[in-house]
Parts: sequence; structure tokens; C-alpha cells
Amino acid sequence: MSSWLQRRRLRSVRAIRRKFRARIDRFTRTGGSHVRARLLSDPRVAEAVARHVRETGEDEPAAWDRVHEYVEEIVPNFNLISYYRLGYGVARVLAPLFYKVTVGYEARDDLEAIPRDATVVYLMNHRSNADYVVVAYVLSGSVAVSYAVGEWARVWPLEAVFKSFGSYFVRRRYREPLYHSVLERYVQLIIRNGVTQGIFLEGGLSRDGRF
Repeated sequence: MSSWLQRRRLRSVRAIRRKFRARIDRFTRTGGSHVRARLLSDPRVAEAVARHVRETGEDEPAAWDRVHEYVEEIVPNFNLISYYRLGYGVARVLAPLFYKVTVGYEARDDLEAIPRDATVVYLMNHRSNADYVVVAYVLSGSVAVSYAVGEWARVWPLEAVFKSFGSYFVRRRYREPLYHSVLERYVQLIIRNGVTQGIFLEGGLSRDGRF
């Protein structure tokens, strides 16, 4: 990247922070390569690989190839400019077209009082896929939220766009224990490092069909 582009990007990032005053943890901004390296060196992931090899008979290099594939698929590449220039811009245009968006109460003081090393979790009801857009629009001045996104978005260019927003992909009907071990460790890693989570309560999509 040229020095001119770096300076322009830095100015854009500073302008975004001044405008939104959002709570964005440092771990989100460390970059996907750092997070992927942390996962691949995780002892619990290595244990899951050894267990997978014992139970399935697959050779270890092939099992690690699977892990690399899962890690590449799951881990996002958050981009502050993409989230607030592209994501917020689209949400600001689309949300008012379909909804009357109002904020009845904003606990700004309570949010700012939360320790910086704590993890904030937003629990929301889920009525449509547009909820992602509406919530991102409403919370944009407070926080950048990390969502789990289903397989439907793993198509070009949506996959790259969602990853730049900090979203991570989940295979909702994939039962392989090795995959779930990698996904579990990723979620635990970002929670330990204060990444804000957004969870939509979906009563009909649980494994047993119950809320």
C-alpha cells in the first residue's frame, strides 16, 4: 500500500471514530491472519485433530487440511471502513425504506460504564433477514457487532462483504465434531478478547425444535 493510500485510510478511520464514538475492541482490529494463527496453534484444536484421527482413521495431514479449511471459512477480516462506510451507508438507505426505525431508549451511559475488557452480548428477536441491517443501523453509533452468518451468504461477493463486516460463517447442519471444535474455540477466543456479540433468538432453528 502506498504512503498516500495509508494516509488517506488513516484519515478515514479517524473521521469514523470521531463521528460514531463506537465501542470497537482491539482484537477485532488485529486482522484475520492473527486470529487464524491463534486458532491453528490452539492446543484444544490439536487435541480435536488427534481425536478425529483416532475415531475416523483419516491421516493427520488430511485432518489438519480440514482444520485449515474450517479456519479460513470461519474467521472474518474486519475492516472499519467497510463496516461504517459501506455497511452503515447501505443500512441508512435501506432501513427507512421498509421500517420506521426509532430508538426508544439508548443506554449510552451504561454502555460506556462497562469495563473495556468485558464482552458485550446483545440478545435480539429475529423476524427476518433484514434484522441484521436494522440492528447494525441502530447500534452503529455504539458498537460494531460480530454476527454468526449461515451458509446462504457464502457466495461471491456476499462472503467477502460479510467477512469485512466482522461476521463469521457457521455450517448450521454440519455435524462433524472436528468442525464444531474449531468453531467452538473461535467463539471462545473472540469472547475472551472482548468482541461484541449479536445473538438472534430463533425458536424454530434449534436442534430439537424448541426455543
